Amino acid sequence: MKGDTLLDVSDLTVRFKTGRRFLTAVDNVSVDVTRGETFGLVGESGSGKSTFGLTVVRAHAPDAGRIVFDGTDISNLSDKDMRPYRTHMQMIFQDPYASLDPHMKVSAILAEPLRIHKIVPRSEISEKVTSLLEAVGMPAEAADRFPNQFSGGQRQRISIARALAVEPELLIADEPVSALDVSIQAQVMALLNDVKSRFGLTTIVIAHDLALVYQVTDRIAVMYLGQIVELGPTAEVVFGPQHPYTAALLSATPVPDPDVERSRERIVLRGEPPSALSPPSGCRFHTRCPIAQDVCRDTAPPLTEASQGHLVACHFAGQIGPVSVDLPRSVDP
Repeated sequence: MKGDTLLDVSDLTVRFKTGRRFLTAVDNVSVDVTRGETFGLVGESGSGKSTFGLTVVRAHAPDAGRIVFDGTDISNLSDKDMRPYRTHMQMIFQDPYASLDPHMKVSAILAEPLRIHKIVPRSEISEKVTSLLEAVGMPAEAADRFPNQFSGGQRQRISIARALAVEPELLIADEPVSALDVSIQAQVMALLNDVKSRFGLTTIVIAHDLALVYQVTDRIAVMYLGQIVELGPTAEVVFGPQHPYTAALLSATPVPDPDVERSRERIVLRGEPPSALSPPSGCRFHTRCPIAQDVCRDTAPPLTEASQGHLVACHFAGQIGPVSVDLPRSVDP
């Protein structure tokens, strides 16, 4: 383990059987997350980022590799042995309309983990529920209502409160705002940032929107077709992308200044991502890459250090050219 590392994932591989073939959703991925850090995982749909998050909390079993949480290898623990770790790591899911039981009042939704994991005595559960609601900016009377009586943003606040109930160390937010109106997204991201600071959490934010992740993260990893293609400090990845795929993601981010937006050059990718059932040989991105050459089709580039702490898997790292971006650095609560 390195330094004060809370999560150390090495050579993680996750496969799913589809008919007679196997789909490799996560392919030999290694990352470490420092205690207190906010780590971003970015990529298109189907890149494997959500599977990575679900495997870290052991909702999926890894096919290969190691998941070390706070010094303990949890990769192959049984459900029984894994149970004590469930309170230390929690997940917030993409769809607040599907992740909350519509037949349970909010009080019951928040009380359930408190009761199951014996977080507080039964006599204190009601008080704790009120405290959790206050922590996410919801009034105490929300406890007596059902999820369908709330907006999407309010439901996601309740989901965050439920995750906080067991007092976790690691919080994984899987596309936490993609199902919400744009006007509400910044509020929920600000709330995640706020509870992270107040409760001393380590967080992993999974998203397809690099601009959104940029506002709250310390480091970013970019995934493509099950593999990490770039990883580094957030500002370096955003303002100095080394991989053509990262540059393309940034290029797709709207710039607030309409004059700049109209005049800037876009990096347009060819076609759709290949199927994970039969990924391309060599560099997996070469079928869509604007600077691919013969070596890209034949040889997979290793993830190597472009600068200190900034890794990239590309034979022609940094050769895509500058990308015009104009992003805010933080979200206001």
